[in-house]
Amino acid sequence: MSDLDELYAIRDGKLVLRGIKNTMLPSDPAEYLTGGIYTKDKVAFGLGRIEIRAKLNAAKGAWPAFGY
Repeated sequence: MSDLDELYAIRDGKLVLRGIKNTMLPSDPAEYLTGGIYTKDKVAFGLGRIEIRAKLNAAKGAWPAFGY
């Protein structure tokens, strides 16, 4: 997971995360770079639900993960 500007954006009030082939960080052994966010210790959820709507394109070796 990377914080490169090219890997995330907010469009129409929605968070958009991308994955790209790693050509920018040759010292990183990961073949792909992905956008992501950390919320641990930043927000607390009480009663209710968290809803995630995602469009995931097929990609060899992709491991999307959602957690709280």
